[in-house]
Amino acid sequence: MSSGWTEIDASNTTLKGSAANNRFGVDVALSSSGQRLAVASERTNSGSGSVEVYDLSSDTWSTVGSSFPPSSELDSGSRLNVIDMSADGTRIVYGAMRWGHDASDGSYGKIGVYRYNASTSEWVKVGDEESNYAFNSSTREGLGEAVCISSDGSRIAVTARDYQNTANNARGRVRIFSVSDSALTQEGRANGNVGQITNERLGESVGLSSDGTYMIVSSSDGTNKGSTRVYKWNGGTTRYDQQTLIEGSANSYLGYRCGINDDGDVLFTASQEDGEIKIYTRGGTDGETWAERSDTWSTSESWTNTSTDTIRDVKMNADGTVIAITSGTNSVVNKTFIYEYNSSNTTWELVDEKIEPFSGTFSNSSNSLALSSTGEYVGMGVPGAQVDSSNNVGRAFVYQNDSLGSGGGGGGGGGGGGENPFIMVKGGFFQVAGNGSIIVS
Repeated sequence: MSSGWTEIDASNTTLKGSAANNRFGVDVALSSSGQRLAVASERTNSGSGSVEVYDLSSDTWSTVGSSFPPSSELDSGSRLNVIDMSADGTRIVYGAMRWGHDASDGSYGKIGVYRYNASTSEWVKVGDEESNYAFNSSTREGLGEAVCISSDGSRIAVTARDYQNTANNARGRVRIFSVSDSALTQEGRANGNVGQITNERLGESVGLSSDGTYMIVSSSDGTNKGSTRVYKWNGGTTRYDQQTLIEGSANSYLGYRCGINDDGDVLFTASQEDGEIKIYTRGGTDGETWAERSDTWSTSESWTNTSTDTIRDVKMNADGTVIAITSGTNSVVNKTFIYEYNSSNTTWELVDEKIEPFSGTFSNSSNSLALSSTGEYVGMGVPGAQVDSSNNVGRAFVYQNDSLGSGGGGGGGGGGGGENPFIMVKGGFFQVAGNGSIIVS
């Protein structure tokens, strides 16, 4: 029986930044089991940002390896803003942005992938980090606005919202890389998949199915309706082909956040402006047609009242049955709502009480979320949190609710696209590798 949401290791002071303006928690990621947590700091004392990784053992968070990337890898003006982690917690991708200092510079960015070397207990860079340079003499594309790694860790998608296919037309694009232990290899068309509307700025959010077959990319710009595009990998032509386009209503800016489940048959797209969240499922006679579901959401919670709150982040679990929503204002405590789908009446029902992890002072609250495979664990980052009277130090929190811990991973959710299943035991998951060995994640 559920005991509600309980903070994991509540007395631990580890999950916080070390200095003012670190903005620890600008993004967070959880392994499938919820036993490994990655937290990004937007800035560090060296000014470049970093990723810290923690493991949960005996209800205590402890660091795993050293933080990364080293300060020499990022420009001192960079801001590490997004991360994602494979289901088994052994591969992490980051995106770091640097905004131009003058009108002729524009913005550029960098992404990198690290893998965990269990024999040395350290994080090792996979190949060379990818930087993007001038598309033309005056514009840079801003690679790393959003990043995603497939659950099996084999593929990453990274976006560049400022990519211009013609002068002064920032359509945006997404680039795809396959990942091995030693290299990143770009896949698909040389320019990736490009937005199709003038100034669409495709790439505000991106998601991949477990094995990377399906991809979802969104933007809330363009016509102010917002756009969410769904693609399927076409191995014959080594590219992603668009399956469908989802557009919001006038001035709804739908596409602020989007996501897709591990099987690639349930997706969501959300609007920050009006608190709208739409759910689509894949089916039809060909099995490849996307249709909107008429799901019902609560209309009484604060995230639906845009006069008081705005949505900060939205995440979906592996099988598409649990969705987490965080909302807040720039000066009021953030609130996180976890909903579970009731298929009998097509209603999303709040799981126990909403979570309000931090009641102290904070500002610039771009709160971040992560979910474990079943939704039993939810991670939250509050980068604007004040710590010891210092501003924007940042904190992270993880809560558990065992009522969500008995479900399956959802069609290969949490590892290997269904090839490497998970066995649930008390306190976590074991992953069974292809050779029959057991990997603790």
